[in-house]
Amino acid sequence: MTLRMMEYWRRKLPDYETTVVLMAIISIGAGRIADAPVADALKDLNNKLPTDQLAKCNFSSVAAATNLDRQTVKRKVDRLVELGLVERVDRDNVRVEPSVGQRPFVGELATAHANAICSTTNTLIRDGILRLTTQQFRASAA
Repeated sequence: MTLRMMEYWRRKLPDYETTVVLMAIISIGAGRIADAPVADALKDLNNKLPTDQLAKCNFSSVAAATNLDRQTVKRKVDRLVELGLVERVDRDNVRVEPSVGQRPFVGELATAHANAICSTTNTLIRDGILRLTTQQFRASAA
């Protein structure tokens, strides 16, 4: 499923390396948001991401996360800045552009991700690999 998600993103971006760099920036920079309960404002892609919760990340961190050299990361970041998906915080640091969720293709990708998760979950339940008890189901629905 992870590779399917990467493929969805790669179709919208110039190449695989640019996709991997963006995924690293999102993972590193949005960690605070992902680790906290989802605020109501973040449940709507029309809202900008709160910049105080977006950590900056440096080229070395992205290079380490992607196994790409720093110069390649810099070139890919420059392209992501041109596309309006990433912004420079200072000379060596970047973060996700706060209005990235407002790009039409991001909503399409979120829907594709949700559909893939639902489809995979339904298949796992149907095939008996994943089992939810009634109690677990009620707790997850609450």
